[in-house]
Amino acid sequence: MKTQITTLKYFAKIRLVLVFLGCGLITASAADPPTQIVVTPLSSTSARISFVKPPGTVVQAYQIDDSRNGAGFVLGENVHGTATSAVRDQLTIGADYCFKMKAKVDGVWSAYSAPVCLPPVPAPTGVRAAAVDGTSIAIDYTLPAGSEAVKIWQNRDGSVWFFGENSPTTVSRSVRTGLATGSVWQLGVQVQIFGRWSALAVAPQSIALQLPPVPPPASVTAQAISPTKARVFWSLPAGVDEIQIYQNLNGGSYNWIENVPNDRSNALRDSLQPGASYGFKVRFMIGGRWSELSAPAFISQPVISPPANLVATVVDSGSAGLTWQNPTGAYEKLELQQSLNGAGYVHGENVEAGRTAAVRTNLIPKAQYCFIARVMVDGIWSAWSNVACLTQPAIPTPTNVRATALGYTSLELTWNDINEPYEAKEIWDSIDGGPFQFGENLPLNATSATRTGLVPGKRYCEKLRVKVGGRWSDLSESEACVVLAAVPI
Repeated sequence: MKTQITTLKYFAKIRLVLVFLGCGLITASAADPPTQIVVTPLSSTSARISFVKPPGTVVQAYQIDDSRNGAGFVLGENVHGTATSAVRDQLTIGADYCFKMKAKVDGVWSAYSAPVCLPPVPAPTGVRAAAVDGTSIAIDYTLPAGSEAVKIWQNRDGSVWFFGENSPTTVSRSVRTGLATGSVWQLGVQVQIFGRWSALAVAPQSIALQLPPVPPPASVTAQAISPTKARVFWSLPAGVDEIQIYQNLNGGSYNWIENVPNDRSNALRDSLQPGASYGFKVRFMIGGRWSELSAPAFISQPVISPPANLVATVVDSGSAGLTWQNPTGAYEKLELQQSLNGAGYVHGENVEAGRTAAVRTNLIPKAQYCFIARVMVDGIWSAWSNVACLTQPAIPTPTNVRATALGYTSLELTWNDINEPYEAKEIWDSIDGGPFQFGENLPLNATSATRTGLVPGKRYCEKLRVKVGGRWSDLSESEACVVLAAVPI
């Protein structure tokens, strides 16, 4: 009997009553969760949770679970059963939190309470908007107490809302400037309290902004100043912020080509194509708004004129002189090309600007040469000049060759030398009508020589040749013949 009484006392402590009714077993229900739960933000990282314990119970402990930004609930902390509030700190700044609680009575946890969330941040009130001018709108509002930051948002033509600017918390008006004309605008305001943002408070007014168009530039003209350069002119009004130039080529579409300083009334356009047609248009920015493009100004760029009246003249057997007339206007350099015996033209030489003559050397005697010339302006070559041709003469040879017998085995030779520089000179012999063969080398500028060691009784004919520019001339047309006396028997 004593054992049964002790067992009943034990079960009473855990609020479980076992009633044996035949085979039946009944278990008591768990306690209720706390009620009247209120969440009050204290700072950007903390909130106070107030609550009332379940009626008619002695609570041993409370458990508070957190949910951040709609995620699942996780254990936040346990609170003593005598508490009627708790402070949840170290919360994430700017996050939205919800909380739920349960109570522990006689060692048994109750069900969870319904979730209770941080209250929404109060939005500004009395929001109104009005146009200030053609590009500005003012928004007025009343901020709630404790506002930490203010954002102004804007919407253009019913599209998505986008951030406009931050506004001080010490003012109740913000003016949005630089808005596009011809659009309908709405403004809204949002505040931050304890790190959390309110809903957007939208001004009910929709503001349509209109400004008179910026007039396009007037009196736009253009002038070609070289085959690759032109200058564009316009009238410059006051208040211009930026200037842009557009151009087209040979009637094509207009494309932006450059920005010009806002104090200029003309601009140089370079790297143009000689012989091409160009159109130019100009537009201004005034007060942050662009004008339409001006009426076009048209020009035709002049072509690059080649050198004129190219003439080729023989200087000597290995060189030719060239003369020409330069084109009007400045150029960078002149190129000469030459063709040998009708073959293709190859580069001859570049001549510095301003010269009107040149000498081509190392030419081949008796060859035909043709010459052409062109000039370069701003990196672009002109067409070719007229063709000037000539045939180089043969290398001249000594003339008036004379021979005099001096004895049985020698003779004296005289001649007139050529009238141009040469590098070497030779005598060639023919004996008794045979072929001419090399006889001997002669000193430069010599006009006479004695031939010795000859064969008595033989007929000797003598010719000369010279070397000019590394090439030997033909044997002289002039020859001298003499018969040496035979030795008497």
